Parts: sequence; structure tokens; C-alpha cells
Amino acid sequence: MKKYTIADLLVDTQYRNSLGQIGTIISAHKREDIYFPDNTEAYSVEYHIPKYGTSWATVAVEVSD
Repeated sequence: MKKYTIADLLVDTQYRNSLGQIGTIISAHKREDIYFPDNTEAYSVEYHIPKYGTSWATVAVEVSD
């Protein structure tokens, strides 16, 4: 059975930015420089919105054991 990382699962999903524009996540990397308490991790995602191009955002992902 293949194991997936959170970054793997984020890629190819839709992302809505603060302006309400919807794009597709094309890469994701865990951010070790941002700390969230209570089983939450930060990920830097690169997303592409047709007609607007590519941009970056940081998202919080809740994780559990």
C-alpha cells in the first residue's frame, strides 16, 4: 500500500484565495518556521489560477494520529 504525505494530498486540489478566485494547487511544502498548537501544521502551497497565473499561500492543516 502506498503512503501519502499531506503535501501529496494537497497537490491537484482546489484552492480559493482571499479574493474568491479558485485555482489548483500545483506544489506543497511543509513550513517548519511556523508553529501552530493543537495538531496543526503549516504548508506553503503554490497554486495556479487560469488567466491570473501562479501565486503562493500558506495554509493550516489539522492533523491527528
